[in-house]
Amino acid sequence: MSDKILKINDLAVEYRNKGKYLRVLQDINLELDSGEILALVGESGSGKSTLGKTILRLLPDSARIAEGSIFFKGEDICNFSEKKFNDQIRGQEMAMVIQNPQNALNPVFKVGTQILDVLYFKSKKQKSRKELKKEAIE
Repeated sequence: MSDKILKINDLAVEYRNKGKYLRVLQDINLELDSGEILALVGESGSGKSTLGKTILRLLPDSARIAEGSIFFKGEDICNFSEKKFNDQIRGQEMAMVIQNPQNALNPVFKVGTQILDVLYFKSKKQKSRKELKKEAIE
């Protein structure tokens, strides 16, 4: 039997609009085994990005998980503090490839600068940008 690295049970997500909640995802059930790769495919507006943002806890303030649970490596990540999720999961164990590449990299800035920014913030600002640049090149 393989280990379930990600398990989503009866997930429902809602967005608030004019004081009322509109359910945009409902009855989502998903299991992902360790080592398995998942691609979400669907029409524009079908909820792919909303599901990804929900799993990574990147929903806007106007959205909420109305029902269900999300388990990662056996732990209910919906109950993690933001700090614990950032330190242990997001960007470390789990990431999302955004469907619109223009949202992933800013075309106004050089790619190297954007990569350096990520390294700088991941190092918790303990290393200078100059040090990180040197390490990345080596």
